[in-house]
Amino acid sequence: MRKLINCFIALAALFVGTACEHSLTPDSKVGSVVSLKVSVPQEAQTRAIADGTNVDVLYYEVYDSQMSKRLAYGKVGKTADKVFDLDLTLVQDQTYNFLFWAQVDGANYYNVNSLREVTANYNKAVGNDEQRAAFFASEKFFVGKETLNKDVYLKRPFAQLNFGTETFKSSMAEDVVINGSVISLSTVSTKFDVATGVGSSRKEDLQDVVFTADGCPKYPSTLTVNGKDYEYLSMNYFFVPGEESTVTVGAEFYTSVGLVTHKIFSVRVAENYRTNIVGDLLFNKADFNIYVDNDFV
Repeated sequence: MRKLINCFIALAALFVGTACEHSLTPDSKVGSVVSLKVSVPQEAQTRAIADGTNVDVLYYEVYDSQMSKRLAYGKVGKTADKVFDLDLTLVQDQTYNFLFWAQVDGANYYNVNSLREVTANYNKAVGNDEQRAAFFASEKFFVGKETLNKDVYLKRPFAQLNFGTETFKSSMAEDVVINGSVISLSTVSTKFDVATGVGSSRKEDLQDVVFTADGCPKYPSTLTVNGKDYEYLSMNYFFVPGEESTVTVGAEFYTSVGLVTHKIFSVRVAENYRTNIVGDLLFNKADFNIYVDNDFV
């Protein structure tokens, strides 16, 4: 499900008589004030993985109509009302490209020096980590003299890979404890272009990744797929080469009764989609299904 951010853009004509930092109205051209109010939808009433409630900083870049020159950039945090406020002055009668990237403030998983090339850090990657949550959007609009009201839709730049098992109970009715997991993925992308909305597929931007985690996801502890609930085993985010790709997935689950391993080839993953590998994963290695959906919340 895509995240909707409601942006109210009030464009009021004015003359800019003095210079200011990052001014977009040179040579005393007529400018317009652009005010954006960005908010996360209120329908997510309960805490859930990938619901975006922990995302609290918005990076933005403004480009000319041809995407050839970056005119402004910066970041804003959420206000007490849980919205992002952004005010800029733009030259009237021009078309601009806006790039947006929202993430958890202080999380060092992404280099956002340029939103044309957001770079993911997979070094010693920790699994089940919602601090990797992020959203993006690119928007093109004309700045004139009239007030403009606009909705901007944010979506996830990555694929989400989930594992869920039907039960933690063994044949002896014993509750199995998951002490940790290691999830390995082949050829994921390390770079993402917000303007094009796809991950890089260049050979030099691809790498194999390993996510290591203690325990299982806790909030929630249940993974729902096609209306059926599974015990959550693991969750990880990663960039996809292009809009979708296939990867080889290795999974190791360290349990109180021993090590359980899986290796699955040609698993489909897609940007802004969940890939769910579910079944009796702990006690019957041959019993699993793979579902791809965009039901995040």
